[in-house]
Amino acid sequence: MIFPFNVNLLARDLIDFQTRRWDEGKLRETFYPEDVEMILKAQPVTRGENYWSWNHSPNGDYTVKSGFWLASSINKKVLWEEAGQLPSLNILKQRAWSIQTTSKIQNFLWKVLNGTISVADKLQERGMMVDNYCQACGVIGESINHLLFTCTVSRQIWAMSDFPFPENGFGESIYANIYHLMSQCQNERLHKDIKKRFPWILWFIWKNRNTLLFDNNGFDARQTMEKIIEEVELWFLAQKIVEDSQAEVQVKTVKKWRPPPKPWLKCNIGSYWSEGKSLGGMAWVLRDEMGKILLHSRRAWASILAKSECSFKCLIWAAESLISHGVKNVVFASEDAELVGSLTRPNAWPSFRLQTSDLYYVLTNLGSWRIEQEVRCTNRGAFLIARNATSESQWQSYVASGHPGWLKSIFVSERVLPSV
Repeated sequence: MIFPFNVNLLARDLIDFQTRRWDEGKLRETFYPEDVEMILKAQPVTRGENYWSWNHSPNGDYTVKSGFWLASSINKKVLWEEAGQLPSLNILKQRAWSIQTTSKIQNFLWKVLNGTISVADKLQERGMMVDNYCQACGVIGESINHLLFTCTVSRQIWAMSDFPFPENGFGESIYANIYHLMSQCQNERLHKDIKKRFPWILWFIWKNRNTLLFDNNGFDARQTMEKIIEEVELWFLAQKIVEDSQAEVQVKTVKKWRPPPKPWLKCNIGSYWSEGKSLGGMAWVLRDEMGKILLHSRRAWASILAKSECSFKCLIWAAESLISHGVKNVVFASEDAELVGSLTRPNAWPSFRLQTSDLYYVLTNLGSWRIEQEVRCTNRGAFLIARNATSESQWQSYVASGHPGWLKSIFVSERVLPSV
């Protein structure tokens, strides 16, 4: 059967305002089946005015970073495709931050791998008219790799460092050369004092270049290596002193469950999403200002397609449960930053406007409420109950007073001691 197309059809004509969802029957009369499935994944927000949402950021709010990403992916599509076919440099960049050296040198290494060091070649790429000569050796073309590895002055410093060269010497790839330096840190036959020098060698080569360029003052390889060895020894000695002093005065701090202000109650909510089963486990634990558990509950929810969906459904279910028990003045506590952020700063999270609209609709019937973010160690009881709900033998939902017997040690340890 062919249905005539209504040119005056509006989006509101396809909404069932009683359920606040798309009218699936009308959608199937108007769109192809594959389009209907896509439309049903994004339900309308019927409460409130229309709003803009940006698809290229997690929270739906526009950022300069996401705008730049979209513009560059469109304008430089071929370049992005070529880059996608090259080996990933992310592992090298990550390792730059774990090398034992100062944070300043770690940042320098990361810039080297990203090609953002202002050598002559890079300045010319940016359209600057500069003298494209290596000021140290006079060779035409000052690239990052040339400066750090193949310049005659740099090669003299590397020769005096006792650091092992690659089999065929340093090549024309900055990434291969940096990888060689990092891999030698795992060489057990290399003396530990030599291993830890290479970040400072690269840094002092760069510093010497700038001193020569701006102050017309140069250092020979012997002077440079003496300074490098001295700096390395001083830095590692300083780290040893700091570690020893911290070990002497270290005080172990343990994050504890925070009680609500009297006469409020606190409801910790926990959710656990099993991606493989598309199953969500949910739990809430209600406590007073002394940490005494008044009620707790759990349930499993099928056909959950995302972790965020599991968190939002968990809070709606918890709020409805507390309303049915006549609970007022509740502080909700959740680990999910998206859930907490969308409720406390809704304008900054437009992509969750539908979920927050449904939440506010339920929470208005609760009376006074607020929400705060918890960390896992202070929300572990609710989380463990939620995770347990996804086990095949534990799908039965329930509400009970007190705490589960198998979690007694956790909840008892979080009790607030009465003041004398």
